[in-house]
Amino acid sequence: MPGALHSVPPGTPCDRHPKRLAVNRLQGETDSFGAEYLCLCQRCIDEIRARNVELREIEQYCEWHRGMGLDVRPHRDFEEGSAGRLYSVCAACRRQESERLTEELADDLREWDA
Repeated sequence: MPGALHSVPPGTPCDRHPKRLAVNRLQGETDSFGAEYLCLCQRCIDEIRARNVELREIEQYCEWHRGMGLDVRPHRDFEEGSAGRLYSVCAACRRQESERLTEELADDLREWDA
């Protein structure tokens, strides 16, 4: 998923600060052709994490409920599979999806236990 951190080969320079060593590779745009990665030093990683915290507190457009929401992040609809598109989904919609799936699973388990 975009935003995931991966290990970096030893000795790899930061893509933004070539004189510094990268500590992680940040996964960027991901599609059926693969993923793009940025090799980043600790300073860059810290800046991105701080920016992500700020973005969680800013209202942004949620594609699922078609309105503004908090903590909007890329999210896949599991019914579309792992190759499905990424949607911009707020925390409330992700929580509702999780609760709905938990209820469905509990119903299925009760049905099988009967």
